[in-house]
Amino acid sequence: MHITLLSINERLSKYKLYLDVAQTDEVVKPLLANYGYDEPTVQQGRVLYDSTFNLNLLQDKEEGEKVGATDEQRAARGQAYEEYIELVGLARITLKRDRNLLSQLDLGGTREDSYDKAYMQMLNFYSAALDSPEILSRLARFNITPDRLTAGKALVETMQQKHQAQLKESSESQRATYDRDQELAELDDWMSDFRGVLRIALKSHPQYLERLGLVDPS
Repeated sequence: MHITLLSINERLSKYKLYLDVAQTDEVVKPLLANYGYDEPTVQQGRVLYDSTFNLNLLQDKEEGEKVGATDEQRAARGQAYEEYIELVGLARITLKRDRNLLSQLDLGGTREDSYDKAYMQMLNFYSAALDSPEILSRLARFNITPDRLTAGKALVETMQQKHQAQLKESSESQRATYDRDQELAELDDWMSDFRGVLRIALKSHPQYLERLGLVDPS
């Protein structure tokens, strides 16, 4: 199997093994030096490996934070929507004969699905209700108080905050993935040459080729 078909962690594990042996084994070191891979040259690969390893750790961290932020955003949206949709149902009942007030609360059509449209629809509902003494009076029929509406509006604002946080974490995860992949591509290229030289330099030492996993399957 071509090494780039392996997972990133599998590749990094193999690359670390190659470098560890190349830099510490007194039999392997002079053999590699004969092909131009002396200590300074091998160290270049180590620096590239370390950079890729650290970027991979960062990518894992950013991906985890993105997943966490997504879960928080979904939970906040669900909580805000649950309260909102109950209030929508009650408002439609008490205002069913008043098209003007229904329109002010944007209750004439369906609820929006896309996030931005849904956020504005929910926010406008609470803002319009809280700004209208007449609407507040009509909603009081079902014990919907200004405090409850204010609390519902706060849920919507929390939803928006979680949404913004999720967008930020998603952007940072994408950036970390791009940086990791760029560095990994360079490391893969360096290791492609190094693996080829290892096979040639150690052809008379099959035990090393086996140790490094460089024995071709029969």
